[in-house]
Amino acid sequence: MNPILQHSHHIIDNYQGQEPLANFLKAFFKLHSKLGSRDRKIISDIVYSYYRCAKSFDASAIVKEEIIRISYGLCGKYQAWAQKFIPHYFEKDGSSFEEKLQVLRDKKIDFNTNIPFDADLTFSKGITKEVWLFSMFTQPLVFVRLMGNNKPQILNKLKAKGIDYTVVNNNCISLAPSTKLGEILWESEYNIQDISSQNTSEYFHFSPNSTVWDCCAGAGGKSLLIKELNPKIKLTVSDKRASVLENLLERFQVYQFERPQYFELSLDKFPADTSELENRTFDVIVCDAPCSGSGTWARTPENFFFFEPEKLTTFYNSQLIIASSALPFLKKGGTFIYITCSVFENENELVVKQLMEQHKLSLKHQVLINGIENRADSLFVAVLEK
Repeated sequence: MNPILQHSHHIIDNYQGQEPLANFLKAFFKLHSKLGSRDRKIISDIVYSYYRCAKSFDASAIVKEEIIRISYGLCGKYQAWAQKFIPHYFEKDGSSFEEKLQVLRDKKIDFNTNIPFDADLTFSKGITKEVWLFSMFTQPLVFVRLMGNNKPQILNKLKAKGIDYTVVNNNCISLAPSTKLGEILWESEYNIQDISSQNTSEYFHFSPNSTVWDCCAGAGGKSLLIKELNPKIKLTVSDKRASVLENLLERFQVYQFERPQYFELSLDKFPADTSELENRTFDVIVCDAPCSGSGTWARTPENFFFFEPEKLTTFYNSQLIIASSALPFLKKGGTFIYITCSVFENENELVVKQLMEQHKLSLKHQVLINGIENRADSLFVAVLEK
């Protein structure tokens, strides 16, 4: 077996989905430092292509090496020099995905694009199972929010380096997934954030001096967006991971935003210890809740491959606990914004329904932001009032 395929096969045999595939690959390449940059790229591409496609094959009817090779032929970004790693019947590099599927049909190779999936899972309104499944075969674009007041200058830098981009709106461009912006732009000039995530701002209707708590802040994507659009708001952030909060504060410093008040809080345990908040209340609480991440699985197909449907119950319960732990700190008449990057009703509408019943909230708006047509992620947003 070719060494490139051998390494790819070894990774697939040993990776169990317990950490992000990107982290596993990074550790693997560190152990195999003799692999050149081109080899690392192709191995990564082969492995990611496998996790996009593997569920579509009947594994009992085709050997694993052939699944790896066909998957790379279907979804890989292979160049002419990488032709040897795909089956010989994929002769045209420029063939579309649909044309390649027809080749498989002509070869009597069973490839089911309506991938076997738990039939009991209900999808949120605004997306269908079939369209979502088909999106797994295409890697989404990278979306970049342009920061600061020198956007034309930023675009000129990209043009000077021959970087292809598409203008999405006045503040956002899209790029090919492999683009390395860190070698071209200053860190303060851009923020990588999916366009669907950016579009959640359409539901951030805050008065200028609102008090806002981002209770599951993570790396701070929503917090940064809130502060950029509403500089005068009084922002508080929290997360249960100290390292994540440190990263958030560093990012605020990079973009020269006012440092938010922050707390290390674990809201996913009942009763949550919220003593640090004392008797504070907020005009707005943003709850970007931990979830399956199913709206982002086209970026991380390993999560799709290893997904266990029964875990949705765990997410559902955790989401209810987190939201219920935060809601006592919402002022009467205040706004609670519930967000997930999931496409499943269990984590979206069903959670919202329970929150309304348990906490006497009224629903102002809810929507599934379907990013598939834009080669972007999909997110759910619900706006509730106390």
